[in-house]
Amino acid sequence: AWLISNKGFDDVLSEWMSFILTTFSDVYFVTEIQVIQWMQNPTNTQSLRDFAEWKQKCQVKEQPYCSLPNPCPLTTRELPGETLRLHTCMPCPKMYPWILDPTGDGFSF
Repeated sequence: AWLISNKGFDDVLSEWMSFILTTFSDVYFVTEIQVIQWMQNPTNTQSLRDFAEWKQKCQVKEQPYCSLPNPCPLTTRELPGETLRLHTCMPCPKMYPWILDPTGDGFSF
C-alpha cells in the first residue's frame, strides 16, 4: 500500500535493487521465510546459489476454505501481560507462535 500511495517510488526502489544486484555478488533479497530457512541451515555465500530450500517452489492448487476462522486470544513469554489475537482456520495453539516457539506449543529451541 505504501508503494502505491507514493507514486514513482517503486521505480526508484527497483532501480536501486538492480544497482545493488549488479554491483555486489554476495547480496540477496529474500523473504522472511527464506531468512528462517537460512537460519535453520546456515550456508556460506559461495553456496547460496545452490541453496535447496530457496529453490523449492510453492504449489498452490486452490484457495483453502475457511469461512469462520478461530479468533485465538493467546499469550507469549516474549510479551508478558499481553494478549495477542491470532485468527486461524486451525485449532488454536497453546501460546502465540514466536521465533523460539514457531508452532505455539510452548516449547523453545
